Amino acid sequence: MSAVPQPIRHLILRGLSAAALFLCLLLPGPWALAQQAETASEQAVVEFDGNVTGDLDGNFTVRGNVRFTYENTQIRSDTMVVEAGGEVVHFFGNVVVSTPDQEIYGERFVYDMPAGTSLLFQPRGELEVESVEGPVYYRGQTLSVEEQRIVLTGAMFTTCECDPPGYYVAGSRMEIIPNVSMTLYNVRFVESGLTLFYWPKLTVPLYTSARPPFRLPEIGHSGHDGWYVKLSFPYEAFGAGGLLLLDWFQRKGVGAGVTHWYRDDNSGMGQVHVYALLNRQTQTIDPALGWAGRLSSNPWNASWELDYFEEGFYEVRRRTAEGSLSLRNTRPDGYV
Repeated sequence: MSAVPQPIRHLILRGLSAAALFLCLLLPGPWALAQQAETASEQAVVEFDGNVTGDLDGNFTVRGNVRFTYENTQIRSDTMVVEAGGEVVHFFGNVVVSTPDQEIYGERFVYDMPAGTSLLFQPRGELEVESVEGPVYYRGQTLSVEEQRIVLTGAMFTTCECDPPGYYVAGSRMEIIPNVSMTLYNVRFVESGLTLFYWPKLTVPLYTSARPPFRLPEIGHSGHDGWYVKLSFPYEAFGAGGLLLLDWFQRKGVGAGVTHWYRDDNSGMGQVHVYALLNRQTQTIDPALGWAGRLSSNPWNASWELDYFEEGFYEVRRRTAEGSLSLRNTRPDGYV
């Protein structure tokens, strides 16, 4: 799944002096300030439409449509409270964190400079995902940033614009390591209020990968199969992994198999598929086998795909084998 924004803690109040900020707020003129940070490249601007109250210890409150801008990120809220000498900042009411890529909404945002953490309560927003048509809407209980990890609790994702959504994927906790992985715990797929599927843990790589982290259950109807349900169960083992497959067809019966990725790295991809359908229409076992992959080793690049399957009654059994192979050599001048 486009990615969650860079850690918000890098965008807020680094190097600001709360006492100087408080004095600047009391100066006459437009309700705005620009406080230079310790380095000339870091600058924060606070604008507001209401009033300011505070004390000489560096604790103060800014009220009325507060706009806090740091580089290309802006935080808007009804109220901003700075305490502990400027090291802890709270934003209350109708919080919006805006970056050039997206906006995140919430009810309260807390930034703790000594701890290097930030916490957004009741976060919600939308993401653009390459493999999904239209935006993916998300919400949660809290969104926190700690060092190199982003954590979303009470996470829910859906492409449904309804409120409440008719279907969604929910998890008790989601942990993101930028550019590495996204892990969800206690994941449920819910349709019309009913939990149709459950995964104890899902890990989604945030780098280019041929292996899908999971597939949502498929429930439908066709003239050929009748009603059907297709399920998949992700697994990981010995640095590789894949999907265990379990299907049910109203007219044909039960099918099961596995799709295993034994290679998925910069050198290429390797995938093996084994599946069997216990076909009660024909009283046969219909197998399906597949092997696909690609290898890259300059100047050579190879890719292949082989498939074999059987179907039909024993008297008129149909056996099909097909495949393709591609081999390419790239010269130093770029020509193939």
